[in-house]
Amino acid sequence: PLGFKAGGPPLRCSLEAMLEAYFAPELLEATCEQCGAKTARMEKTLSMPPQTLVLHLKRFVPNCERRCYEKRHQALEIPLRVRGSPDGLCATTGASSDAGFDTTTPGRWYELRAVVSHDGDSPYSGHYVCFARGADSHWKLYDDSIVHEVGQDFIARHDLGRKAYLLFYALEVGTGALR
Repeated sequence: PLGFKAGGPPLRCSLEAMLEAYFAPELLEATCEQCGAKTARMEKTLSMPPQTLVLHLKRFVPNCERRCYEKRHQALEIPLRVRGSPDGLCATTGASSDAGFDTTTPGRWYELRAVVSHDGDSPYSGHYVCFARGADSHWKLYDDSIVHEVGQDFIARHDLGRKAYLLFYALEVGTGALR
């Protein structure tokens, strides 16, 4: 899961910063049974690009003192496109078209296809809904048994930056067509 920084500030964070933090090398304290070294370096990379990229935002964190989970309400800038490379992922903001993007940059592009959001303060209560882009490229809100179309500005109108829980990106093929 992609974690939000502990504490209050920053109230807004970027998916790019979260991805950079996730893929950043970490120094671990561990004793090697073979050579006796006291530390190890852990690196994360994508061995191959997935067709569907699912990003779990770690909104709920345990509060051991209170014996409960607390929700992180920081706003997240949700990009409509993400670039994948062997080193990890790079988020970009902007329109879902290629305008303004360097599509010649090595790597593969992912396009936002769905967002699951949670409205409430606890993982045990509240309401989950899904926003998804259909084959007709129109965004729809799936709220229990009710489905209706939402405009392209649905991210801002529904405050998804503060409520998003899961982000689903699909790998673009060729000129941006999706498989």
